[in-house]
Amino acid sequence: MTDFPSHRELFRIARDEVLTNTHRVSRAVIEREGTDVNCMTAAGVAIGDEVMGQVAQVEAGLYLGTAKGTALDRRVWDVYQTRRQPATPALVYAKFATTAPAAVGFAILASTQLGTSDGKQFATKVAANFPAGSSGPIYVLSESSKAGLSQAVLAGTLTSITGTITGSPADLVVTNDTASSGQGDEELDDDFLARARKYWTTAARGTLGAIERGALDTAGCRRASAFEIVDPDGTPARLAEVVVADQFTDQLVDWSGGIPAGYAVQSAALAGAVRANLWDFRAAGIQVMVTTAVVVLQPVALALRYQAGADTTVASAAAQAAIVATVNNLSPGESLDPAVLITALRRVPGLVVLGDEVRTPNGIVIPGTSEVLRTTMALVTVGA
Repeated sequence: MTDFPSHRELFRIARDEVLTNTHRVSRAVIEREGTDVNCMTAAGVAIGDEVMGQVAQVEAGLYLGTAKGTALDRRVWDVYQTRRQPATPALVYAKFATTAPAAVGFAILASTQLGTSDGKQFATKVAANFPAGSSGPIYVLSESSKAGLSQAVLAGTLTSITGTITGSPADLVVTNDTASSGQGDEELDDDFLARARKYWTTAARGTLGAIERGALDTAGCRRASAFEIVDPDGTPARLAEVVVADQFTDQLVDWSGGIPAGYAVQSAALAGAVRANLWDFRAAGIQVMVTTAVVVLQPVALALRYQAGADTTVASAAAQAAIVATVNNLSPGESLDPAVLITALRRVPGLVVLGDEVRTPNGIVIPGTSEVLRTTMALVTVGA
């Protein structure tokens, strides 16, 4: 990007211009703060400085490497006709049940309002019938009223029916057996830019790269890895598979037993959306199977050294955050090499990194092709 003149350089230009056009004013008078000519010159410089700022901002928006926010949105759309992934709501299966069998049947309409114990609002996405003589449970897919990672809920936190269900008995209750899925924040600039730059390499349809791009163009899908299925003799089986994953958060973790067993079932909605979007990317006659990645939680144990005078508490927390960010950026099926974690630690201020800081894992961790490694701040421990 062009180097624009600084405020000091603009003042020098204005000062020299005044001196060139008149011999009645000295340089000392122009540079002395508070003189009339100094104030007039500084006012013009201030205007020029504002203009330079606007020009710099506009020019930054013209290049993918410097555009940010809405400027990046405009530039990527102009060049690639690609939009930023929006924030997505949380999906959860609401379980309706009664203590005693219902005397008469009743309908649970779509958009029935539900609430969680911590104040989040959900609504049923589809209608369902609760038959007479049944005590349930009846499972209904529900969606958070707001979007973003903050809307994720743990199992058992959907506790109240805040809307009206006509004809329902007084003992009708709602809960959720599994944690929510699908929630995600708006795509970050760096991720959006990286996806946009793959446009030309995946412009051809039917390639594995194009299938991955088609999956990543689906709202809520943040990681995708495509594989070609081959017969035992190595010939193509006219079948491909893409493993997808949504944005992972601590809220998905059930500490009584890891990821809830229903997580893959809940992610079926994401898989269905990806499958529909791939019609424009897969080759004709070639089936693409879409599976959701199973999250495998990975503990990480660190032994850190600190620079003299460093705030060890701050440095330790920053190290944990760096490890979490590195692990949670892995794609489905991607291995975790401790050397990558060491590289992340080298960027943390206050640490002395010699290369032996990662005690666990003490080797490369290789997940299955349908698994994705993830960790949390609680699983990253710092010891002696």
